[in-house]
This record gives sequence, C-alpha cells and structure tokens, in this order.
Amino acid sequence: AGDVAHSGAVFNLVNILLGSSMVTIPFIVAKLGWLVGSAMLIGGGVMMAATLNTFVKASVVEGCDSYPSAMYKLLGHRTGVASQVLMILAMIGSMAGRVIIVADVVVAVGSYFVDPATVWRRTITI
Repeated sequence: AGDVAHSGAVFNLVNILLGSSMVTIPFIVAKLGWLVGSAMLIGGGVMMAATLNTFVKASVVEGCDSYPSAMYKLLGHRTGVASQVLMILAMIGSMAGRVIIVADVVVAVGSYFVDPATVWRRTITI
C-alpha cells in the first residue's frame, strides 16, 4: 500500500505542477515576447526541477511516503498546514486551467456545427 500511496502522491504533485504550468505558457509568451518568455520558462523549469529533486531527496532521507507527511516532518506543523492549503489552491488553479482548455475545445468543435455568433443570441427557457 505504501508504494501505491507514494506513486499516487508523486503523480498528483507532477500533474499539478505541469497542468497549471502548461495553461500559462501562451499568456507568458504573448506578454513577454519569445526571447524573454522562453528565458522565463526555462528558468522556471530549472527551479521546478531543483525543487522537486530536493524534495524527493529529503523525503527519502526522512522516510516519508506522501507530500503532506514530508512537509510535517521537514518544516513543522504550521508549514505542513500551509502546504496543504497551498496544495488545495494549486488544485483549484489546475482545475480552472482544464476548464479553460475544455471550453476552448468545445467552442472549436462546436463551431463546425453551429455558428458561435448566433449561439449567444438565443433565449433558453427552462
């Protein structure tokens, strides 16, 4: 059961980090330009890799099998609670990013069948 909990925790952490990051890439490049945007993304990737590497090494040393237990053991109770709150906020951000992606796909696919300009003019009665 420990291996399943550990792999699930790692999967969730990587999913959140990559999922919320992927949604922001077009925004970063649009606002900063190709050169500065690419440099910021590479720098962020290096920092993310270093952080994950440090976290995994510390988890192995402390014998932690999940993200919350590592935060409690490594940084104390208050930081453990704060990390839980931040993880919940990160999941909300990740879900918001996925809603945006799904909405864009629905609009793109739906526009083949219905003109998007006429959809918002209709009255829906329930």
